[in-house]
Amino acid sequence: MYLIYHYFTMADTKSPTAPEVNGQTVTTPETKKGTGMEPKTIALLCYLFAPLSSIIFLLTEKETPNWGKVKFDVMQSLYAGIVMIVLTVVLSVTVVLACVPVIFWFYLLYVGIKSYQGQKVEIPVISGFVK
Repeated sequence: MYLIYHYFTMADTKSPTAPEVNGQTVTTPETKKGTGMEPKTIALLCYLFAPLSSIIFLLTEKETPNWGKVKFDVMQSLYAGIVMIVLTVVLSVTVVLACVPVIFWFYLLYVGIKSYQGQKVEIPVISGFVK
């Protein structure tokens, strides 16, 4: 019963009171905050599925140690996604103008790939709001 309790409460495995079975220390999963994903993967997903993924990562990754590395990309992709939605609604009047949000999404894909490679890319105007 003791092992089941510690497994479901995700007790710290490094504590000196870790349970033993047959003379071996039983390890339990450690408590992780956030998704446990790498910052570059989070940045790519934020740009790829902006603004929905940006909101999800904004809510889940705030308490992780990687938040400082990812905060700029999450916020920039959130604002860029909102701009893309506004452009889609406003410019959907004609077929020619409706292509502008698609082109903007490909630009966000490019920025996401650059962020995945470790480069910091600033989107004009939008990065000013983030800073």
